[in-house]
Amino acid sequence: MRVVLFKCLVLLFLCQSPAFASVLEQKFGQVEHVLLLPENLKLVGKMDTGAKTSSLDAIDITEFERNGETWVRFTVPLENPRKGVVFERKLEGYTHIKRRKPLYLNIKKEAPMKRPVVKIMLCIGNEKYEEKFNLANRSDFLYPVLIGRSTIAHFNGVVDPQEKFITHLNCE
Repeated sequence: MRVVLFKCLVLLFLCQSPAFASVLEQKFGQVEHVLLLPENLKLVGKMDTGAKTSSLDAIDITEFERNGETWVRFTVPLENPRKGVVFERKLEGYTHIKRRKPLYLNIKKEAPMKRPVVKIMLCIGNEKYEEKFNLANRSDFLYPVLIGRSTIAHFNGVVDPQEKFITHLNCE
């Protein structure tokens, strides 16, 4: 019994060591393909360690009631502006995003933007997790998906800012 306990403690210690942990890390490039499930929508996402939460490009955001709960219907636009994929998810809450102002403008501090938050099953590489995304019109941004550091941490990821598209989607 003592031998088994000792082996378990050694294994636990090794799993906590930085050398062992680095073997388990998933390496991401600054930009990666992501898959939103179960809709199987493949998009390009930017890994952003400066953002805490993840964000998804969404338009036509509408709240509605289903079985006494608040849900959100939204469209993820595609490159063809007339097309998009409609999602429906339970509303998980709201997040408040600070508005950035140019340093050269003398503008009073604006109230933060209130964005709905939903959970979406996300596949990156060969891993998938249900992650929280705030919904925002990202049409002015280069990438429709922003993967924040909380999601990167769930994937046990590290980001190499000099690389792009180094993972391959392989979720079952």
